[in-house]
Amino acid sequence: MGRVRAWIWGSAVLAMLVVFAGTAGFGGSDARQVDTKGTPVASPVASIGRVILASGLPLAAPGQSLQLARYTIPAGAKLAVHVHPGMQTAWIESGELTYYVLKGEAPIGRAATAATPGATETLRAGETTVLGPGDWVVEAPGTVHYGENLTDEPVIILSAVLFEVDEPAAIPVNPEGTPLAQAG
Repeated sequence: MGRVRAWIWGSAVLAMLVVFAGTAGFGGSDARQVDTKGTPVASPVASIGRVILASGLPLAAPGQSLQLARYTIPAGAKLAVHVHPGMQTAWIESGELTYYVLKGEAPIGRAATAATPGATETLRAGETTVLGPGDWVVEAPGTVHYGENLTDEPVIILSAVLFEVDEPAAIPVNPEGTPLAQAG
């Protein structure tokens, strides 16, 4: 019964993301579009793919869903400015993602090489970085951020998330963090 519920919930989340991607500007190919404050905004041209690879309802976290997802961000696509309703960790499998923090902060880890151990840093509001294969980021609730693929190749991200069962994976917001549905 729990597996069926998780599958139905996961399918509903994926369907919501597909609709969200096509209508709310979660993905776009015009990396130069900006709002009146000069903040980049997404256009609904290309959609971001999200596939839930595994999910479960942890007994130690009642009302929460733990998921492993794979995102595919096409060449030239941009995520809308957004927040997450819970904790999300993301690991870059391939490609390069230009990542922006507008409010809050995000711990970043760099891929280890044979010559150097992986370094960690904190990306703060107003800062940008490029995440490549093996790099990771932790996104806490309320961290206003977005990413864009400025390359000619897709970006593949593996992500583990812990969200409330009935919450969407991402909530589009303005650069100050106010949900777009409430922004005036």
